[in-house]
Amino acid sequence: MVTNRVIAIISLAVMALFLLPSVLNGFESPDHDDNDLILPSSTDDTILIEGDSAFNASNGISSGSGTASNPFVIENKTIEVTDTVGIMVVN
Repeated sequence: MVTNRVIAIISLAVMALFLLPSVLNGFESPDHDDNDLILPSSTDDTILIEGDSAFNASNGISSGSGTASNPFVIENKTIEVTDTVGIMVVN
């Protein structure tokens, strides 16, 4: 019969196997490099999308059709706001 103590030891051993690589890598992803990040060189104003026709490239929409399986994607925009809305979508 397996005791609670044996179960606890096995559980700790399994957790250690999963956590050991993270500890050895300093909790960083080995594939992550800050130099790989590409950021836009300037900031943009608030994005205001009024109606379906405003889902376009001038508002940062790069792809998508607006469905659940293919949502609109806004990318390559840096929006800096402190006391206002960053992205507003209205009908």
